[in-house]
Amino acid sequence: PELTLGLFGQLPGALADYDCRVSVDGNPIPPQTLAVGPRLVVKLAGLPLGDHRLTAVVSRRGAAEAVVQGSWPISLVAPPKVDPGGLKQLNNLAAEVLNQPLTADPRPLECRFVNPREGWVFFGLETAAPGAEVAVDGQTVITATTPRLEAFRELAAGEHSLTIKGSAGPGRLVVRAIAEIFDYPPAADSQVRENGSYNWAFMHRHILPAVTTLNGGNLPADALAESEAMGLKWLANFNVAPVDDPADVQRRMEAHPGLTQPQYDGLTSDELFFGRASIDNYTKALWAVQNPQDKLIYTWVVGKPAIAGLHTDFISASVNASRGKGRLLYEAYCHPQDDEATARAYLDNFVTDTMRALKRFYPGVEAGTGIIFGNFNQMPIISLEHNPAVDFKYFLDMQVNLIANHPEFANLATTGYWGTYYGDEELARWSFLLMRHYVVEGRKEMLSERYGFRYLPGFVTNPDFAQGLTGWEVKPAAPESIQTATLPGYGQAVQGRWGGAGAGDKVCVMVRQAGAANQVAQRVRGLEVGKAYVLQFVTANRRDLADPKHTPGRHGLDVVLEGANLLPERGYVHIDRRKEARGRAPEQVGQINLHRVVFRATTAEQSIVFTDQAAAPGDELVLNFVQLKPYLE
Repeated sequence: PELTLGLFGQLPGALADYDCRVSVDGNPIPPQTLAVGPRLVVKLAGLPLGDHRLTAVVSRRGAAEAVVQGSWPISLVAPPKVDPGGLKQLNNLAAEVLNQPLTADPRPLECRFVNPREGWVFFGLETAAPGAEVAVDGQTVITATTPRLEAFRELAAGEHSLTIKGSAGPGRLVVRAIAEIFDYPPAADSQVRENGSYNWAFMHRHILPAVTTLNGGNLPADALAESEAMGLKWLANFNVAPVDDPADVQRRMEAHPGLTQPQYDGLTSDELFFGRASIDNYTKALWAVQNPQDKLIYTWVVGKPAIAGLHTDFISASVNASRGKGRLLYEAYCHPQDDEATARAYLDNFVTDTMRALKRFYPGVEAGTGIIFGNFNQMPIISLEHNPAVDFKYFLDMQVNLIANHPEFANLATTGYWGTYYGDEELARWSFLLMRHYVVEGRKEMLSERYGFRYLPGFVTNPDFAQGLTGWEVKPAAPESIQTATLPGYGQAVQGRWGGAGAGDKVCVMVRQAGAANQVAQRVRGLEVGKAYVLQFVTANRRDLADPKHTPGRHGLDVVLEGANLLPERGYVHIDRRKEARGRAPEQVGQINLHRVVFRATTAEQSIVFTDQAAAPGDELVLNFVQLKPYLE
């Protein structure tokens, strides 16, 4: 075995004037003196398997004083022999390792499969016969009562035995090696209560069919026991800040419940930034942390690596934590662009180029990296969906499709989401349908094709009033009672459009008159009769926007969809009644009404009419983010 060390920076004088002495557990490695270069290959032949400490000291030739030195824990393991002959690579995230037909023969069926790397494996029993039981390496993973007759297990690389008992046929057993599927947070409800609960029952229906690792959130006792029986992992969330002192970070990490309490399988360090020099303090803490139970330590990171040495060391510490089971979780929280072509170019720069950069700094890093997408779109809390012209479901599909198919992401360890409880109920469900489609089933084509979703549904013209009143039919109750205005910061600070760079600051304003009501309307075309759609829009009262003592309430601005078949159990009007929110002034919370109308189209064309009929005279009601898109039933 060999270990590569990197020397970064510039030494005074010529490299030939320096030696590097390497020792393991205090014992010099022959030859004791090695030539210094940007990469130093240390040969470890003859070193016994197990844990060791390697020390490297660079000094001037003939001098004992160290110019630079480092010390690291290392572990030598014997990799199992893996025969990839039976492997069928489906995409970057899934490989079929066994597809075993089953007959009605009641005798136990014994077979073997090879897991190509240490990681997660999916087992799916496809049979209508009762009483089937599947065991892996002698441990039962599927019984007749197992939901969906499916299981996820984390297994070592190499060959494994499999036994199928009971009347399993006719049918088949499918086994796939898959990427880790990550969800933050489990069983945590949306702050927009009208979405319904995202509790354990919701997870059973919509998330557990495609997840392996849970982070943060709350698992009640019965859910915890069930998740453990299912083989899932649960990681606590460790707030790493402040990152000023390596010893303090190490102390807090070692005392954290994620490393000390039995219900957790480890922790995630939240969060580090490539753009901050303090990342080095975390690196030093992570190399030094004592983790006697070898619990998992995953590290969140923002940005791209740019500084050789500093960032290489951070990446190395992150992926080598937990005896090589550590993960570097890249926060790929993507913002929609004006059109699909621009969005693809954006994803190449923001996601794919980050993977390229990580590989340049640390070859092979993909085997310890997670690409974690943002599935949060909940106004007024925090939303990536800052462009109402875009169907974020399709955009999220583009993101997962990218890592499933682009060669830069081959052998990727982990994917999934941060922000499930900040997503509306539709996006929460869609998110894990995507994980099911790409990771569990190993598909390559976009799931949106099956549902008829498009990047730009194209139903509403000028949905955010960025072009004034273009595309809208306006019927003012009095001269200038309908206008457009710019409200600086309204989209991001009040509506919660995260990182929208001014998106949502243009609005339509209706000033309620004492007599007739104002109307703003548009006729949309291209609907599919019988299909469900969701119309979403946001309102506010302009007079309240500068008042920190305003009283939240229902605004008198409504929509009329004449002839549509409304599905009221799916829709709602959310009144933001919060008194405070992190990072926002008092006048920036409790301001908006979020309207969500779900309907089934009865004709190919539909009139959308906004009216302030229910408003009080003098009210100045603000409207924007008029979004119409297909609804996921």
